[in-house]
Amino acid sequence: MKRMVNRMPGRLGQWILVAGAVVALAGAAHASPIIIFNTGVDTLGNPLPNGTVGDLPYVLTSVPGGTTDLQVRTSAGGFPIGPWIGNDSLSAWIRPNNPDPPNDPAGLYDYRTTFNLMGLNPATAVLIGQWATDDAGVDILINGVSTGNTAAGFTGWSAFTLSGGFLDGVNTLDFIVSNSPGDSGNPTGLRVEMSGTAA
Repeated sequence: MKRMVNRMPGRLGQWILVAGAVVALAGAAHASPIIIFNTGVDTLGNPLPNGTVGDLPYVLTSVPGGTTDLQVRTSAGGFPIGPWIGNDSLSAWIRPNNPDPPNDPAGLYDYRTTFNLMGLNPATAVLIGQWATDDAGVDILINGVSTGNTAAGFTGWSAFTLSGGFLDGVNTLDFIVSNSPGDSGNPTGLRVEMSGTAA
């Protein structure tokens, strides 16, 4: 009886160690959502009305000409929605706030958003999403580095998965869009829906 009593603390200790290891592993594997936004929404993720200008989670950092102010475009505004895929409850198009009818200069447009991985492990971060562009989606950059992702255009979605190149703290995500030359009615725009997790 005495031996049994003496062995119990040892076994109990082993069980506590095993249970603790299981909890630690479960905690390490737990993934938290990354706070990142779709296009055409406010900072709570709610879709914005057609024509909303500025104060968006995205900025235009580079344009070939015209304004760097952004405008939300939905089906309520008519053209270019029609050839462009219609907005939904998750996102809307964004484009330069150049005068209507939309006729933006040809060249490359850099749409940027940022997100913060503070408190998360950047090596475990993954972003999954889809984007549509007018005209072509040339690349997606993570912290200025090319990922090689492209988008076919504005009549459908192109999927992407980003799983490397993230940093601790604030990260930048750039969507590079090319607008082809045109005489009139030649708008450019970007539509993105995405989500992400990190341990």
